[in-house]
Amino acid sequence: MSTAHYVSDIVVYLCFYSCLFFSIYFFLKYRNKERMALIERDADVSDIYKKRPFTFKFPWFKIGMLFFFIGLGAGISMLAVALIQEVNQIKFGKEIIAPTMIFSILTSGGLGMILAHRLDKPKAESNG
Repeated sequence: MSTAHYVSDIVVYLCFYSCLFFSIYFFLKYRNKERMALIERDADVSDIYKKRPFTFKFPWFKIGMLFFFIGLGAGISMLAVALIQEVNQIKFGKEIIAPTMIFSILTSGGLGMILAHRLDKPKAESNG
């Protein structure tokens, strides 16, 4: 490999680590500045920076519904293409099969997302 390739790799790594360093530096700098301003105003800092309970739950139900409906759409599209080919005795090229499968997968995936959101909404309202 050429020297220019190594130099470009070094520049990329230097830029990445400098961005990382300066992001952390400025975050800590301005967090300290904000705390000092609150202390000067005699505000209670402990109420603002107290630990909050962790309430995030990973949306397994929604992801499961999405993948189920994507698989269902793929299966339906394959079945539809096979039935059309069997009935009409014609072989379609990729220019017909691919858009049919993509449309079916995206439509059923969207339907799965809508259905999962509707079914998960009562759980979220009762918990929140």
